[in-house]
Amino acid sequence: MLRQRLAAVRTRVVWNSMHPLPELPVWPTDDAPSVLRGGEISAKTVFDAVKAGDKVAIEIAEQFGEYLGKGLAVVANVVDPQIFVIGGGVSKAGDILFKYIEPSYKKCAFGPCKQAKFALATLGNDAGIYGAAALVLK
Repeated sequence: MLRQRLAAVRTRVVWNSMHPLPELPVWPTDDAPSVLRGGEISAKTVFDAVKAGDKVAIEIAEQFGEYLGKGLAVVANVVDPQIFVIGGGVSKAGDILFKYIEPSYKKCAFGPCKQAKFALATLGNDAGIYGAAALVLK
């Protein structure tokens, strides 16, 4: 187990030295007031702050949406899904999440893949339990 962890860290260090990652700013360059400063940050708290118009939260959501949109576009370019269903903690943000994901996704996805839809998981964090139960019942 320790050997695997060391190998993973070594691979990450080698990869990062060959392909350095861009610096990811977490806070805006100014000292804008924010409900996120000094508190625990989760997807829900960020998007609640976005809905309240918090400048820092909006900047974080834009960056998050850009990276998630690009990542989903890469997946779409390979498997060409009809829909992406987003679940887990980030899905608690609600439909506002798509406002930040879709522009980057549409910019990076290939032609036919741009038609993929986005939806929030209706089962939330219990989806895995329902799936496991369905497999047992088959």
